[in-house]
Amino acid sequence: MWISSAALLALSVLVWWSYSSYFDRSYSSLLVFAGNDGGCDSATQGFGLHCWGDYAALRFESLFAPPSGPEALYPLGGRLIRLPFLITEMLFGSRAGVFVFLLACSASCLAPLILISKGWNLAERNLLVMLFGLFSLGFMASLDRGNTIALTVSPLFLLCRELLRESKRAGLLTLYGVILILLKPQMFVFCLVYLSFRNKGQFIFPVLAPPVVLITTQMLLGGGMGGVTSLITSAGSWSQSLPSSALYPTNLSVNKIAYVLGYDVWWIGYVVPVVPIIFIVIACWFGRQAPDSRDLITTTMCLTIFGQISYVYYSVLTIVAVSLLGSMRDDGRNNAAGYYSRHSSNLVLIGVVALNAPLAIGNSWVGLSSLPASNMWSLVALLFVSLGVVVHGVSRMLESGAIFFSDEIVESNC
Repeated sequence: MWISSAALLALSVLVWWSYSSYFDRSYSSLLVFAGNDGGCDSATQGFGLHCWGDYAALRFESLFAPPSGPEALYPLGGRLIRLPFLITEMLFGSRAGVFVFLLACSASCLAPLILISKGWNLAERNLLVMLFGLFSLGFMASLDRGNTIALTVSPLFLLCRELLRESKRAGLLTLYGVILILLKPQMFVFCLVYLSFRNKGQFIFPVLAPPVVLITTQMLLGGGMGGVTSLITSAGSWSQSLPSSALYPTNLSVNKIAYVLGYDVWWIGYVVPVVPIIFIVIACWFGRQAPDSRDLITTTMCLTIFGQISYVYYSVLTIVAVSLLGSMRDDGRNNAAGYYSRHSSNLVLIGVVALNAPLAIGNSWVGLSSLPASNMWSLVALLFVSLGVVVHGVSRMLESGAIFFSDEIVESNC
């Protein structure tokens, strides 16, 4: 895994050199978006021509100001998390606010890697942080856009760690869930893993509290139910803004794979990632076992490909998947389902390695068009991730069926 990642990173440098020097193409624009993204006064708010697009789009005057433009796509409760950056802007200027935001995003992304490598020698620790953190496509893309997905990495990793420890601290699980859903509502999908706990007190509050907080803050800051309906309609409209046939920007949604196979249906991007999570919960429930590392890696990668549109900066969640590798252990499941579950992880990890390498292969190497061609390399990585997620879900479904119908297996897990 280390060698593959290092080799791909080295190859990426060669591809970057070829694009920029021989074909006069913007390598960074091919991977993410154009550097000249607009949305701010570049003379006072940006850095050169760059405005950190998503961060600039989420500026607000006050907590109770009605959202405008792209901010309508985000929960208004997320303003509470972004408030420190607004205060920094008010006190020290726009660029200071951007700097503090990027610093917070960097800390959130790199902290899990630093935490799991505690006790390693310095060379191995630096290699881990550089290959899967600093030089990973997800890290660079999320900071390039200034997207709040970067802020979800540490809370998501800490949540996974609590689940692996079979934590009974419902308050802590709820806190992580609330933070995640206020930053990205689709993170509620991960909260479904709480249902694997058989003790009702452990999962009822953590599952119900995040959406309740989301709706409540949306009503308080958005002027009643209109704030809730506005968020829903805005999200629905946005999900239609990039057809599956579009070559640019790169879309990591499983809808892209379905389109290549000839199935252009909107719901695939929601069903395929959610069904494996449901099977994981069922298997854990009837098996009386907590989710293991493979389950949580699969669930994390389901979030990466979730929805009709999943821009490349969502691959920053692979940092959580890599961090969970340190806690992976053999769970002793020696049946056929367990065998396929173990090997599904290999498919997912191949996809993780591929997504972490900022390598772009366009379908047009020549020409002077302002927008580069599609990132075919990401499509290959997406295929491995999707296959791994589906295989893991099916294996867990088979295992849950064996547990459900076999009294011997049920009794052995009691």
